[in-house]
Amino acid sequence: MRIHSLFAVLLVAGLAFVFAGCSDDDENNPAGAGSGSEETGALVGTVTDSVSGEPVPQATIVVHTDPPVDTTADDDGEYLIPEVKVGVWTVTATGSGYGSWTDEAEIVKDDTTTLDAVLPPSVPVPGVREAQIDATSYTDFTRFNLETGEVVDGGTAAADDWHIAFRRYEVKLNGGASGELGVRACDLAELGHEHGMDFEQMNEMPTLSDEDWTTDSESLVFTGWYDYDPETHEVSPNGRVFAVRDAAGAGYAKAVVEDLTDAGMGALASVTLKYVYDPEGTDLSGAVDTVTVEDGDGDNNLYFSFADGAVGPDAIWDLWFEGFDARINGGVSGDGDAGVYPAYDDPDYDEFPEITSAPPDMGGSYQQDSMHSALTDWYDYNGQTHEVTSMGHVYLIDTGTTVFKFEITNYYKVIEGSPVGGWISLRYQEM
Repeated sequence: MRIHSLFAVLLVAGLAFVFAGCSDDDENNPAGAGSGSEETGALVGTVTDSVSGEPVPQATIVVHTDPPVDTTADDDGEYLIPEVKVGVWTVTATGSGYGSWTDEAEIVKDDTTTLDAVLPPSVPVPGVREAQIDATSYTDFTRFNLETGEVVDGGTAAADDWHIAFRRYEVKLNGGASGELGVRACDLAELGHEHGMDFEQMNEMPTLSDEDWTTDSESLVFTGWYDYDPETHEVSPNGRVFAVRDAAGAGYAKAVVEDLTDAGMGALASVTLKYVYDPEGTDLSGAVDTVTVEDGDGDNNLYFSFADGAVGPDAIWDLWFEGFDARINGGVSGDGDAGVYPAYDDPDYDEFPEITSAPPDMGGSYQQDSMHSALTDWYDYNGQTHEVTSMGHVYLIDTGTTVFKFEITNYYKVIEGSPVGGWISLRYQEM
């Protein structure tokens, strides 16, 4: 593979990360859906209240194409999706304070299909609790206690006062890597349960194995850099190359683990890194450096800085080897701005010398260490309209004393006539 072909692929991947890391302005001000050169038609209609006949403002309309396209009705309940793939598609509509509506629409090339939606007002289901959580902060999680139905002050909360927490579209549970309480969950839709997409019909506790339940775990991005031989129990570097943004967010490097010593029982005595570093930009054509970082204190922690080589935990570090877990100084692992571009891994060429510049840093193209929970993938993001919509999955959440069925229903709150992202609407019920 020639280098220009490689970066064409990387650029496309980088654009995908841009969409995944959209801004709040993108979420709150959706654009029209487009579908490129495909044959398309338009879908228009009005959303009204089934009892009063009045328009339902700010209702969400979703056309379940692949991928889905969606939009938000205006203050008069009217909506328009100008470009939808030709075919017969399921269309759903939802609104705050209303039940859902479903119908089908046939989209004809270069024509306009009219489909009006009629939403029934929501009728409270006995035992079902609802809440709307202000998760608009980009830095702090809003913690919620399922049993009391109250938001818990994150600054003064005890370790066992909360069960689930929200920050924008991120969700974490008080268990595993995220907390001490041991809260666990399972995604019934992911498990293929017949009512995994139907909250109302999920009325009986299913038979589950321990493997079906998960607690939160860390998702590290500097990973896949070694191979393990199950016969000899030896661990060895595999030559995978990474593009890394440093903790300061200004410099970039390409790096590969060249060697390690005394790899056993999750511990490393030393790690040898080969790298090229540009402290002020993306030029990776300079001199190659090789540094061996040793565990001089015997605490199984090795810290490394591209600017300074081996450093201690109190210095500004870029990579931290905690045994075989390699962390970066960003996301859940550190306070810096370090990030990792997806690993280069192509056996057809010697990738390290051929990478002469770091890939462009666009949006979320450089990933950071993060937390993963059973609810991480609760939403669908439309890269064309920049809207976040619930996937409609039904979850079970076990607090240790109570099991709840749980669903996130909406991501927006209408404020002064406009939808604002980061307001999580949810409903749940004790099983």
